[in-house]
Amino acid sequence: MWLIADILQEAIAEEQRMAAKYANDIEIAKAQRDFELKNASFDQEVQTKKAQSELAYALQVCTV
Repeated sequence: MWLIADILQEAIAEEQRMAAKYANDIEIAKAQRDFELKNASFDQEVQTKKAQSELAYALQVCTV
């Protein structure tokens, strides 16, 4: 009888451990996704400013 209770308790503990692991994995994946989205947005902004700067320079050269 004690053996069955021990096995059941061990199985419940393992289930809880795996649930916590999966919850943590999900949070890590969300953080990684958010980081990559922000990084892509930043890169886009940098490239936009660079293109504007290059265009402004080209216009400046043409008017001189």
